[in-house]
Amino acid sequence: MTNARLLPEMLRWACAMALGWGTAAWAAEPTAPCRIAFDLGSSGIRAGSTASTAEPRMDLDVLAAVNSGTGIDAVVPHTAVALRVLREQGRWPDCHGQVGVGFSAWRLALQREPDDLIQALRNIRRASGVSLLISAPAQEGHYGYAGARQALGDRLGERRVLDIGGGSLQVTGPQAVFGVPLGQKAWHRLLCQSLGRGDEVPCALQPLSAAELTRARQLAETQLQGLPAALGTPLDMTATTRPVSRGVAPAVHRLRQTPAENRLARTDLTATIEAWAGQTGQALGTAAGLPAEHTDFLMSDMLLVEGLMTAARSDTLMVAEASTTNVRGILSDERAYHWAQRYECYLARLRTLGEAAYASDPLTCGAAR
Repeated sequence: MTNARLLPEMLRWACAMALGWGTAAWAAEPTAPCRIAFDLGSSGIRAGSTASTAEPRMDLDVLAAVNSGTGIDAVVPHTAVALRVLREQGRWPDCHGQVGVGFSAWRLALQREPDDLIQALRNIRRASGVSLLISAPAQEGHYGYAGARQALGDRLGERRVLDIGGGSLQVTGPQAVFGVPLGQKAWHRLLCQSLGRGDEVPCALQPLSAAELTRARQLAETQLQGLPAALGTPLDMTATTRPVSRGVAPAVHRLRQTPAENRLARTDLTATIEAWAGQTGQALGTAAGLPAEHTDFLMSDMLLVEGLMTAARSDTLMVAEASTTNVRGILSDERAYHWAQRYECYLARLRTLGEAAYASDPLTCGAAR
């Protein structure tokens, strides 16, 4: 995979500008007490600040780089440029406290190539001024729950939040979190590999034979078997992310000719899978009437949501798309900003503790530097 394939055109243009990512550091002097946070997901980066409600975003396919063999080094220069460009887009020149948190794809890089990842984090900080931390799944879940609670308010009620990202998913309540590296793209890739469809994402998953459909459901059951112990069952869940709100739910409503309500019945979902698994993905996408970006993963998304509802013993899934990100949770995370001030200590602990480094006490590191 070439580096250019990892980036949208806008970011490739930005990389070509005279931003000098290699050795430059952010030079703005702080004149006002505000913070900037960066949410680094598997497929993009979103930024926000305490100074405004704007949250500019850029695409960057980190998961593809980690899975393709090019490794995390391939995205270091692009990440550094994206952080700087997003800051410019947000127009936050006087903010000095800035931290980024990397999620599933960055955790995967840490697991596969820890030394390379730690050096990459140093290079990103040197180039952009942003200290990038690696989040554990539980912390990611808490960020997402806080965002959903803020966006949905009383509509969330006592339900757990289902957040399906690109590389991982979390089901989170006020206290407990169930998280696995089984986001939309990661689950699709695992399914393709398990059924002999190769490593390409997306793969030509359909049509599925009856035996393959059974194997797919068994794979989902195995991957999600820890959910009942983590959260208890039965669970009431609300899905807040687009794989459900713009993919699975509208597809099932249209194909089953059910009212387009803010809920999804497991019986309708299962019936849709049974009816369309043996058809081609193109036929399913056409019948569902969805945009192309939601059709490539539609069958695997449906199988994942069905597996989640089965594991949770949930007959109905509430659907409430909310413009929720991890940004607001990061901005209010005092520990994250303490780590940004003691970054070399954080990197040393990352080497020995892995993703658990974040949960250790930054104040035991000595003076900030």
